[in-house]
Amino acid sequence: MEYLCSTCDMEAHKRNVFHDREAVFHGFLEPIPPTTAVVVNENGQPQFCEQICQLPVPAPRSICECTHDFTITPGKHISVVTINGRYDVCLPRKSCSSCSAEWTPEVKDLLTYRYWPASTSCQTLYKFDVFTSFEHMKVTAPAMSRQAFLKMLEHRSVQAGRVNLPKYH
Repeated sequence: MEYLCSTCDMEAHKRNVFHDREAVFHGFLEPIPPTTAVVVNENGQPQFCEQICQLPVPAPRSICECTHDFTITPGKHISVVTINGRYDVCLPRKSCSSCSAEWTPEVKDLLTYRYWPASTSCQTLYKFDVFTSFEHMKVTAPAMSRQAFLKMLEHRSVQAGRVNLPKYH
């Protein structure tokens, strides 16, 4: 297990939002949700604060004819289901302060980076590893149900300090 200072943890988490983190608090190993950052207060004690995670989809170099003043900020809040469970993240939004042009990932961008939208609103995305893992499971254990697979994903989310999977009726 790798232990990182709070600055390094935040940098590592920006590079890989879909990883699980743990820390020892009050003598117990606790999962740290992706939306939580650990910072050190003025007394040198670790404490939690909220952080926003963005879906790792690269923005295009240019979104307009302007050559500068681009900012990337969090956009719409979405859920991403991977083989390790559910993650709550934001879509990236690139904007130009000069001409007010904006870019957010479209369905074709999401598919390019192997995210499969659950609906046209893209409120929930599935990482392609969920589909390949389900296929492998059905080949090796054909009697295992889809419901059992979803329970396994839900259990992984809860164990890592994340929320349950979205409910489907």
